[in-house]
Amino acid sequence: MAIIAGVDFGTLNVRVSREAESLWEDAAPSRVLDSFTLTGNDLEAHNGFDAPQNVAPKPFDKLTTSNHRTRLELPARSYSVIEFAA
Repeated sequence: MAIIAGVDFGTLNVRVSREAESLWEDAAPSRVLDSFTLTGNDLEAHNGFDAPQNVAPKPFDKLTTSNHRTRLELPARSYSVIEFAA
């Protein structure tokens, strides 16, 4: 199994989610190997000894692929990573 792309998306829009689209020129990926997002209500949030999981990756599943296009809905204040398989 070959990995054809690891894509990262970010949006710092603090109010609304954002739609994004990737167009695959050759074959579209067969499936998503892994995906996660970091998001929250506070852009200055951080981990500490008293709250070690305050900022942690969560599953990202708001994407669809068809006709050589992958469409995503990115949450506000987020950074998302998606790894696709050939």
